Amino acid sequence: MRERKLDRYWEAILRHMDLGAESPVLLTARQMKDWTGKAEPRNLAKMDSSCDLPPALRDRGRFVFPVANGEYMLIPGQGYHRLEPPPPATSLPWGDAARLRTLHIGGGETRAIDTAFHTGMIERVFPFEERPALTLRGRRGAPAFTFRVGSHRIEVRAGVQFELDAGFDGIKTLVLLEAKIGQPEDFWIRQLYVPYRAWSTWLPGVDIRLGFMVFDEKTGEYRFWHYRQGEPDSYGDIELASCSAFVLTSARP
Repeated sequence: MRERKLDRYWEAILRHMDLGAESPVLLTARQMKDWTGKAEPRNLAKMDSSCDLPPALRDRGRFVFPVANGEYMLIPGQGYHRLEPPPPATSLPWGDAARLRTLHIGGGETRAIDTAFHTGMIERVFPFEERPALTLRGRRGAPAFTFRVGSHRIEVRAGVQFELDAGFDGIKTLVLLEAKIGQPEDFWIRQLYVPYRAWSTWLPGVDIRLGFMVFDEKTGEYRFWHYRQGEPDSYGDIELASCSAFVLTSARP
């Protein structure tokens, strides 16, 4: 496998760090720039799947977790959740969404989410008391919180950035969704965990569900994993509630 620029950058970073002890180690954006020749820290820290991990981190059993703007913790343990095998896809008609002339325009995660919402997939996958509305998207700053990974306690400062692909408000239920184009083997748990901790703080008492969605452009399948968080402060303590897959009966309305 050809070495990536990311792999070389992390080799350079870890040459300056002592990861001998089985404890989390703090790394700053300034250090990352100094040790790599001004590489962008946010790009170095974005590893949505375990296949994105550079060997220098994977071999040392570490994953990256932003704990403040400009600060990252290298944590020993498992930072990713392997996706469970999806069931065979169920055929689904376009229904009322067929009248939406612009729904098929564009591509990417946003278009896939909008299609899944307007064709009724979201309501089939997640339980709502009332018809949900798509109300959340984009970046926000999280409140301060702490969490556990194994025997380690990690502190996250207020304002650390997170991005949410979609949030569906069903009054008593809030679904937080991460979406991908193409089927990964696993996903970075942080992508759902930080939004969960943030919205659990902002909306106490609301039933918060977690969702991961994949649109496979080759097969036209929309695949969903519905998770429930266990102990709120336990990173990676998620349980699969259901897994679904759908394919629309025609390519577009």
